[in-house]
Amino acid sequence: MYPFLAYSASNLFQKARRLEIVGNISSYAYIKEVLTPKFGPVHVAVCKRFLTECVCGNDFIWERYPYNATSPFAHGLPKTCEEVIGTYTGDESFSIDEALNEAILGTSIRPHEPNFLRYDLNTLSLVLSKITQIKQSHLERAMAVPAPVHVLKLLLGHRSAENLQIFTDDGRNATLLWLLVCSDISLTNYTSLTDTLKFLIEEGEDLNEPCGSDGTALDYAVRRENDITTALIIKALVYCGAYKTINSISLSKPIKLIDGSGMLRVTTLREYLAGEDGFDPGHVESQKVIVEEYLSKRAVMPT
Repeated sequence: MYPFLAYSASNLFQKARRLEIVGNISSYAYIKEVLTPKFGPVHVAVCKRFLTECVCGNDFIWERYPYNATSPFAHGLPKTCEEVIGTYTGDESFSIDEALNEAILGTSIRPHEPNFLRYDLNTLSLVLSKITQIKQSHLERAMAVPAPVHVLKLLLGHRSAENLQIFTDDGRNATLLWLLVCSDISLTNYTSLTDTLKFLIEEGEDLNEPCGSDGTALDYAVRRENDITTALIIKALVYCGAYKTINSISLSKPIKLIDGSGMLRVTTLREYLAGEDGFDPGHVESQKVIVEEYLSKRAVMPT
């Protein structure tokens, strides 16, 4: 590939953001001719080559959303996105709901860019101001990003959020907790999981009450695909106190969990909670105290 093309493809959105920061203007006039389905795979491939994985690669954005206005929403360019919305509103090829999904995806961590989260959240706030109704699919996407609490606060603060209903796959009523446990959260990690659970507790979720038609969060967690993500979910749930009401099938099902040495191995929830066979005895009560102290401090903090 020509060196200048490689440089341009990998740095386009960084330069566009720099233009917004320094010039306080939209970059859409400069980048709109490039934002085509053909550009997407080149951009992602070159970013991988230079070891700067782009958020575009997580969702194949250029394939799912073929209109050329799509990428600014995933790259935290609020002024550009405002111009795009003004240009494309009413166009059949443009969906503000999909733009919101991309803005949520854009909150994925990009540590090589200074102040990345602030600009991504500004973009998200902009799109939210144009949305009529928050949907379950938006919250599902929010559960998967590495900074879910920031995103969930914005989504649940939307004027339509109080009317939102969440449903299980079989069409029954469910809660935000069910959505977290059952969503595709492969992009997240243990710290963000615990932070999200603590946030949901503050929002009124009870970890030991049924969150769907088939039990509590732990009951749903043990039915997930048995992998490291499931192990982290169960660990986070136990850490936050979800161990008081579990059905006997969930307690006895062989699953892979993380033992005291950090190794992933087969056990059961019954053994894990009892601290048997290499798991840290008494960790449940100590974790409960930590969580209760955290929540008591948050209760007196100003909003």
